Amino acid sequence: MSTITDKTYALVEKAGSWEYGIKILEGQYAGIIYTYGTVKLVEEKENDCAKLQFTYALNEVCAPHNEAELKTSDTFRNFLGDILTHIIDTSFQNKKYRIGTFTNGKPSRHNSSKNHSR
Repeated sequence: MSTITDKTYALVEKAGSWEYGIKILEGQYAGIIYTYGTVKLVEEKENDCAKLQFTYALNEVCAPHNEAELKTSDTFRNFLGDILTHIIDTSFQNKKYRIGTFTNGKPSRHNSSKNHSR
């Protein structure tokens, strides 16, 4: 697992979208911008653990990398997983998180929502 800090990445606005992209600020992937899609935890009963699964879209790729190389790179995907883990951990530590599907800014049925302000 990579050492990820708040200085490793930044949230950036996506023009014409309500979504935010993630811009990598440090390391071998600096300058790349991407967006997470579906994120879920999948239970591995045989190993008594859960695995984080996610999809992502590349928004901007910079040299020396190219999109085809990044999409097939386990190292890059693991790095994005490390950033996602950091985002989730930080959200829970700061007590600012949402779980579930939201429609028009409101949680859908059977979902949990928690958003604390200080």
